[in-house]
Amino acid sequence: MKVQFLPAEASDADELTRTCKVTFDDDTFKHTGKPVGGAPGYDDVNYQLNRMRDDIYLKIMLDGEIIGGIIIEELSQSHKQLIRIWILPDHQDKKIGQSAMMHIHENYPARKWTLETPPYAVRNHHFYEKLGYINKGWLPDCPEPLYVYEKEIE
Repeated sequence: MKVQFLPAEASDADELTRTCKVTFDDDTFKHTGKPVGGAPGYDDVNYQLNRMRDDIYLKIMLDGEIIGGIIIEELSQSHKQLIRIWILPDHQDKKIGQSAMMHIHENYPARKWTLETPPYAVRNHHFYEKLGYINKGWLPDCPEPLYVYEKEIE
């Protein structure tokens, strides 16, 4: 089992959109019973392409197959925001997410990392907290309730 975190390319956009949609729809269904749902643009190829152009966008590869992705926005030289991370449901609970987070912290250094996640995604909360992220409360003025998590790195 060889996991790699590689820069995404435009030719990956369809597959990254597919994996993102499958993962977010699965998570939404597990927690809300709704058949579809996710963060804005999760199911839109153009969103993926725009993020590839503007941000740090990595594909998560397992034995040569795209199984997920990571999108990072650089808010300042010392502050990065994890916009999105996903791993196909069949590949979860195998420490790939933990490896992905270690990879981004080591290869894209910042003193402060932030991310947002919905309140129903309790499993995500535990995952982020295990990695040293602290729940800072609700994102203000947001149409959908989201928690803000933050991690300071010395």
